[in-house]
This record gives sequence, structure tokens and C-alpha cells, in this order.
Amino acid sequence: MQYIKTYGEVGTHAVSLVRTRSALRGDVYQVVIDTPGGQVGPVGVEPATDDGMFDADRVGMAVIRTLELLARRSGDFDVA
Repeated sequence: MQYIKTYGEVGTHAVSLVRTRSALRGDVYQVVIDTPGGQVGPVGVEPATDDGMFDADRVGMAVIRTLELLARRSGDFDVA
């Protein structure tokens, strides 16, 4: 697994992009959520191409924005 970049952090969660090799698909980009306890499985998988990077960036930004919005809510959801 090769770390590519981090989209941002909200509380103890970081949303990152990694490149891995898939037995079925070859090299892929995975958008993952990192926590102090380890990685949560991939929340987005795209082929390791220019178009795949574009799509993975959109997924990563959407996930970080969602975590930001949820962190502002009081009550039932806590990402910190």
C-alpha cells in the first residue's frame, strides 16, 4: 500500500488516499478513513488512472465534507 495524500481531518478521523494492488483490478486508488484504532475499510475504490484519481478526489472531498457536517450536529453523532 502506498500513501498518496490526506484530504483532511475531523476529530480523530483522517480521510486519505492510498494506492494498492487488487488481485481482480490491478492497481487501484482507495479512499480510506483512518482512526486511532486503525483504518476503516475503503469507502471508495477507483482504478489507478488519471480519471480514477479525479473520481477518488471527489469521493475523498465528499467524505471529509460529510464528516465536517456531522461533527457540527449536536446529539446523536460524534466524530471527535
